[in-house]
Amino acid sequence: MIAASRPVAATSVHGPDEPAGDLLAGPVALGEAEELAVVGVPPDTLDRNRPRLRVEVGDIELIADGPGAREALTDLDSFVRERLAGLDAANRAQLLTALAPLTGWEGLPPALSDGLHAVREALRERRPLAVVDQRAERAVEVEALHRIADDEFYVRGWLWEQSRSVVELTAVSPEGERVELIGRAHRHPRPDVAERFCAGGHEPLGFVCHFRTAAPSRRRDGWVVELANAAGRGVETAAALSSTDPASAREGIVADAVASAGDTEALREHHVRPALTRLQELRRDAVAVDEVESHGTVPESPEVSVIVPLFERIDLLEHQLVHFADDPELWECEIVYVLDSPEERDHLSRFGGELARLYGLPFRTATLTANGGVALARNLGASLASGRRLLFLDSDVLPARPGWVGELSRSLDASPNVGAVAPKLLYEDEAVQHAGVELVRAVDAPEWSAELRMKGVHGRLPAANVGGRVPAVTGACMMTDAALYRELAGMSWIYVQGDYEDADFCMRLARTGRQCLYAPEVALYHLEGQSYPSEARAANRRYNRWLFSRSWSDVIEEMGR
Repeated sequence: MIAASRPVAATSVHGPDEPAGDLLAGPVALGEAEELAVVGVPPDTLDRNRPRLRVEVGDIELIADGPGAREALTDLDSFVRERLAGLDAANRAQLLTALAPLTGWEGLPPALSDGLHAVREALRERRPLAVVDQRAERAVEVEALHRIADDEFYVRGWLWEQSRSVVELTAVSPEGERVELIGRAHRHPRPDVAERFCAGGHEPLGFVCHFRTAAPSRRRDGWVVELANAAGRGVETAAALSSTDPASAREGIVADAVASAGDTEALREHHVRPALTRLQELRRDAVAVDEVESHGTVPESPEVSVIVPLFERIDLLEHQLVHFADDPELWECEIVYVLDSPEERDHLSRFGGELARLYGLPFRTATLTANGGVALARNLGASLASGRRLLFLDSDVLPARPGWVGELSRSLDASPNVGAVAPKLLYEDEAVQHAGVELVRAVDAPEWSAELRMKGVHGRLPAANVGGRVPAVTGACMMTDAALYRELAGMSWIYVQGDYEDADFCMRLARTGRQCLYAPEVALYHLEGQSYPSEARAANRRYNRWLFSRSWSDVIEEMGR
């Protein structure tokens, strides 16, 4: 028996020797697929020799029974008009509430959403459409609606109510499920809306809400958001998903995270963070190693595995290999390039083969099923590695001379309680790009920030050449033990795009009593930003900085004592 939250039942509509239909599977033809949903009725009570449909809502029981049932139910519009439209508003609302969860039942077709949407439109009580006009007493507007998952959404918009007594702000799914937002939405002043629309003296409020539905909603359009005051007067506005692309959803939600509107901390913690974390979790679960290709004979038992994420800039592969091929130590390493832009698969296969023949240095390429970001690329690359040590290297990092891999490994061996070591990274003009990472917080600033030490000073400055323990190092070039990396579950996937996941890993090292080491005797060049270019990087960094600080403030403060 499948239990329903309300006493609604639909039994099969078919004869003994013919296929049956899916309940509300579309605007027509209830009787074409295999079987109707059974809601709240034990299957063994069904009489398959007697086609019928039975729906109970409160004290209302609707039955289509007997030999003419199939003909009566093949036209959904007629069925709703003739059998359901006569119900009063309360019972129609109950019916819609009871039918909406059907989309979550296993085995029901995706087209069920279309059928339920048609029923919702035929039966629901409508409010006046919201009009954005300064003379209007109330208004509501949806600016963005993002699907996080089939049953998880994120909405941003604004409203005004002349009486200032908003008691309902309700999102109505295309299938008819109602989710009340007023008690959970983040609300804040919207002076930009006031300036554009509210010369009449209204005080508009913005709202942002991450919310879940009880059942999946798979349609892109058909959403309604309703606003009502204490007197029951209200308006409604239509809404549709802003995009079906998770990357666009991430970008839009990150933009809200960095906007300075009201209590930004509460907005980020209760709405932005859970939405982005879920998007990143779904992204992680959808990405895997799709194909591994070997170019040459890669060492079977290497001391060091070099993991290099590749994203779009396949040409950077050759710039590295021309340097690697002149370094005898790299011939002893396992080199794995992880392609995080799988649309470049064929290009990489051809180009990689040409480079292997040209330079002779063996390496592997691993293509991911989808773009997952730099942290996932590193983690999946590490899952393929067989070396005792892992050396993470960005594709825009080039060595200054041979022998640097062994020097980093010996520094790690010689330093007790050190979990990761990194070299000095230089710009092309010999200025320092990285001399370790320091964690700083401005006076009265709420957040800790991971900043590159001595960035911009000349690489020969004496202070830049003093090695030692540092709070963190960059993942652009970092060596750690493979067993330790796996023990700590690799780099965190919750950061957007690729920023702060390396500092986060260093904080997990610190929590286990291990430290990070800056080894300036080893120098490489870093063409910063070439491997993962992004116009949205500044906004991502601001959100990632907040998330990092929120996660690790206690550990950072303990490190400073």
